[in-house]
Amino acid sequence: MACDRRSYAAWVDNTDEPNVGLVAVADFYFLLGDPVQTEVDYLVQLLFEHAKNRIVVFESPVWKTVLDKYFPKYSIIPFTHELGLKALENNFTADFCMFFESVDVFMRDGLGYAVVKSDTIITCASKLILDCLYH
Repeated sequence: MACDRRSYAAWVDNTDEPNVGLVAVADFYFLLGDPVQTEVDYLVQLLFEHAKNRIVVFESPVWKTVLDKYFPKYSIIPFTHELGLKALENNFTADFCMFFESVDVFMRDGLGYAVVKSDTIITCASKLILDCLYH
C-alpha cells in the first residue's frame, strides 16, 4: 500500500495493522517496524528500486541483519578513519560527516555506517542524520 505525494511516500505490509513500513521523505528512506516477524520482500524491493543515492535510516539493528541477507554483495560496516576520508571525496557521501570539523573529530564524536561494494561507498548513515531526526 502506498501513499504518494510529490516529496513523500509510505508503504506498509498491512494497512489495517502495519508491522513494517517504508517511509520516504525527500532523500530519506526510513525502515520501520519489526522485520523478523513479517515478510519484508516487498519493502526491500521498493527500497532497491527507489532509494538509490538516498539516505536509508533504520533504528533497529535487526534491519541491518535483514538487509545483509538481501544484498550479499554489499557490506554494511562501521565507519573507520579511512572510510571517513573516502566519504569526503564524494559530494553525496560527504554529507554524512560534513558537520564535523575533521574526520578525527567525527571518529571521536560521531557514529556512522557505510554500505560498501568492492571498496566503493554506495551510501552511508551517520549520527548526524539520527540527531537531526530525533532532536
